[in-house]
Amino acid sequence: MKKGPLVIYDNNDQTLINPARGIQGVELCHVDRLNILQLAPGGHIGRLIVWTKSAFERLNHLFGTYDTPAVGKKGYRLERHTLQNANLARIINSNEVQSVVRPVQKNMRLHDKQKRNPLTNAALMNKLNPFDKERKAAVRKSIESNKANKSTRLATRKAARKTNRKHGRKFFAAYHTELTAANSKTEKDYKDYIKSIRIGKDAMKEEAVEE
Repeated sequence: MKKGPLVIYDNNDQTLINPARGIQGVELCHVDRLNILQLAPGGHIGRLIVWTKSAFERLNHLFGTYDTPAVGKKGYRLERHTLQNANLARIINSNEVQSVVRPVQKNMRLHDKQKRNPLTNAALMNKLNPFDKERKAAVRKSIESNKANKSTRLATRKAARKTNRKHGRKFFAAYHTELTAANSKTEKDYKDYIKSIRIGKDAMKEEAVEE
C-alpha cells in the first residue's frame, strides 16, 4: 500500500487517535517520537503531514529557537547558516579578500614530466640520433619502391628459377652419363687385370672345375 498522510499529534490530542487509525493509509506519530522514516519514507521529501496545533507549538520546546536553546533536548541548538552570503565567487574576488591573500604561485618544472622512451618517441630519437630520420625515410622509400616494382621483380625471379632448373637438369644428366661410363670402364679393367696374372688364371680354372 502506498504511503498516505501522516498525522502528528500531542498528548492533548487523544481524541484524534482512534478516528485517525480507522482511515486506511493514514499513519500517526507522536511529536516527541518523530521518525525520519515516517517524515520522509525512502529518503523522498514531500510527504503530506498534518500537524495538530498543540504538536506544532511543542516544536519550540523540543528543538528551541534561534534565540533560545532547546528544553526538551538538553544541549541542542538549531543549526545556523555558516554563510550569510552564498555567492562565493563575489566574496573571493572582492577587494577585501584579494588584498590579503598571497599572489598565485606558478610551478616551475625543472625536468621532464616523465621519462620518454626513444624507441617509441620520434622527437627524442631524433634528438639522440639525428640520422634516424634519414634512415626511416630510406626504409619508407625502399618499401614504396618494392611495392611499385613487385611485378617486375617476380618476373625476373621466375625467369632465374627456370634457367637454374634447366642448367641443373643438364648437369645431372651429364653426371649420370659420365658416372655410368666410368663404372663400366673400371669393371673391364679389373677383369683384364685378373686374367693377365697367373693366380687369376688358376683361380678361374679351379672355379670352372668345381662347376
